[in-house]
Amino acid sequence: MRTFGAQLSAALQALGFPPAHPVVLLVAENLGKVLGGYITGWRPATVNLLVIDEVEVPSARFVQLGRPRDQVVPVSFYGLQS
Repeated sequence: MRTFGAQLSAALQALGFPPAHPVVLLVAENLGKVLGGYITGWRPATVNLLVIDEVEVPSARFVQLGRPRDQVVPVSFYGLQS
């Protein structure tokens, strides 16, 4: 996890990823805080980063995220494929 976070951080910096565009990661395990911490180096983020954990990601065409409320983000999947 530490290596992945560092590599993703380096890639975002090398690309000059615009801070106005969000980077959203969906992970199935309870890893949101630790993954976000490794990506940011445990400092304030230089990118608009959102890690949503404990989400089983089905085979879908796209995902829609609702407005965060009390640290909960509604997640909807569309175009589910069997």
